[in-house]
Amino acid sequence: MGWTFRVCAIQSGRYDEALSRVAALQDSTPRREPWMARRASILAQAGLLEDSRAAWTQLRDHLLALPNLERGSHSMSMLLEQAQQALESLEHTTPPSPQCP
Repeated sequence: MGWTFRVCAIQSGRYDEALSRVAALQDSTPRREPWMARRASILAQAGLLEDSRAAWTQLRDHLLALPNLERGSHSMSMLLEQAQQALESLEHTTPPSPQCP
């Protein structure tokens, strides 16, 4: 149910629900890094680009602070690459300007 719930919540625009579920999973698993990436991705999908940028930066910094043995694992290397690509992509994205009434 968990994965299906998150996908359905995201597809229907219920980002707060998806973020809450991801936060719960992030806190209850031994490896929180994949959930940190998922959270950053959901924030971007919700249009919260500054929050997404901050989340990707937090993940990148967390990964770079890991001991070499952990940081060098395939999964952590892939997450670091994903974070760096997302940050590069967000750098070229400007947030929508506020609408004047």
